[in-house]
Amino acid sequence: MKHGVTLLAMMFASVFSYAEYELKTEWGKALTAENNNTTQISDIVANDSVIFVSATCMSMTEEETLRLGGEPVATGTATTTTSGNAVFVMTCIGKAGDLRWSVYSKGAEAATNDMYMSPTADGGVVVAFGLRHAKVDPVSDIALVDGKGKETPIEWTVANSSSRYYRLVILKATAWGEIEWLRMAAVDYAPVTEKQTVAAQGFGVKSVLATAEGDIYVAGRQQKAIKMATSATDSLEWQPMFVDGWDGTSTSVGGMFIVKLDAEGYVKKVLQMSGSAKESNVLEMKESEGAIYAMGTLTFAEETEVKLGDIAVSYAGENSLNQAITVAKLSKDLEVEDFWYYPSNISKSVVNYSDMSIAGDDIYLMGKMMYGMAAEGSESITTGTLTRDALVFRVSKKDGSVKGGRAAGMLQSGYAGIYNGLENTYLFMQTSLGGPYMMEVYGDNNLSEPTAVETLIESVVDIKGVVEIETEEGTLLVMAARAANKKNTLYGGEISVGIESGKNTGVLAAITLKETAVQGGDEPENLTAVETLKTVADDAVVYDLTGRYAGKMSEVGQLKRGLYVAGGRIISVK
Repeated sequence: MKHGVTLLAMMFASVFSYAEYELKTEWGKALTAENNNTTQISDIVANDSVIFVSATCMSMTEEETLRLGGEPVATGTATTTTSGNAVFVMTCIGKAGDLRWSVYSKGAEAATNDMYMSPTADGGVVVAFGLRHAKVDPVSDIALVDGKGKETPIEWTVANSSSRYYRLVILKATAWGEIEWLRMAAVDYAPVTEKQTVAAQGFGVKSVLATAEGDIYVAGRQQKAIKMATSATDSLEWQPMFVDGWDGTSTSVGGMFIVKLDAEGYVKKVLQMSGSAKESNVLEMKESEGAIYAMGTLTFAEETEVKLGDIAVSYAGENSLNQAITVAKLSKDLEVEDFWYYPSNISKSVVNYSDMSIAGDDIYLMGKMMYGMAAEGSESITTGTLTRDALVFRVSKKDGSVKGGRAAGMLQSGYAGIYNGLENTYLFMQTSLGGPYMMEVYGDNNLSEPTAVETLIESVVDIKGVVEIETEEGTLLVMAARAANKKNTLYGGEISVGIESGKNTGVLAAITLKETAVQGGDEPENLTAVETLKTVADDAVVYDLTGRYAGKMSEVGQLKRGLYVAGGRIISVK
């Protein structure tokens, strides 16, 4: 289907430039467990040719088979509970949706659904995740099975059969799915013995970044000391910040960390925040023009100061005790070059399902947010609501100033990613719990009003991101989500994905976006008097020639005389 998209610029006196796009659904896949048990996708990343997906699949026995699009990706793990064990699975998928290989846990389960990845320059992938012994008595040996079927045993001291230990696992898989190396971070945390209950594991990984130079950065928040190898014989332990009064269960306290590893997974440097605060965290990392940008959160303690590197920020103003969103600009050796924070006027946790994108001089910060932000010196104010809705705001990569933003104003909605095309900006969002996975189309990067909205997946519970790969046909967009308990129709209506009954299911949807730049001359063929224009709907958005919002077609009679754009057509108001 082809759509006209709003005018972006006027070249010279009267040459117009805008873009048309077409969408085509290529394939959809569901990650399924036997007995229709729950599956969840945690992360999705891609290089130029393949897609990597990390996920958990609930299982009850070792005889179960876990599948992606009907193809086996892992076996189950036995459990002594009724809820099952969450098997860790990482898969590699080709552009056509073909399964290349998978790596999965055996005799163990993922400690949380935080399992983040980054593709490496040699075609492989690095993943970091929490792991613990499966809920079974006696505790079994555990291993990771690679894409060739080879088991890599994990040596793990077990005090007794009811103990469950936590470890931060970081591994590198090759382009062929072989485990190249595996490093475990010992976490100073006593095992849980009473009824094998689960408490906070003492750390939370939120982002992984691998650079072309071969270095790897792992970031998140910790509540307990972490010890990792600096070589085959030596190790480094670093203590957490901001854990005063921690009761051993809450994950809303603790301090941010970013650890730099070499190409073999050995620690080279650790960056932490110092001073006194209630919490800090790192949620996303991206590389741009030789620097690393890290998005996070920070909650001040009253009358205190914190420092990241040599840059200090302090409590100031009535909103400073609320959780702020932060952006740090770092060198690749983790030297702090700049640090910005954006206080909220809402005194609650402000962001879920966070994402960050960098395009040109802009940084886009987005997610499902409960946020009201008014940064000093900003050009605009971006306001969310108390209901957690889709919010994105755009800040300068040069000085951190806020350039603008958009709140969708829909209950439990969230933005999952952004793609900047030839002329248009595409925002991907969840509209509500159980609502559709949508794509909003904007004629520029100001994100004032969408010119079109497309439904890509019929019904999702939460969103897990989108990646893009260039192909001969256009840009392949692959979206990840947790879908509701139904067969989900994808864009175009010809392909559905998911299961009819059971529990929520991780799904993937691949759609090709093809753009065509359009330029008109002094007398565009589609220049039409507004009183004779019958093909543009009354609710179509109208823009002036600078791309500014002018109103709706139903209000066009109130506009001044001149040229405008609506419904992908240049119109004349006389």
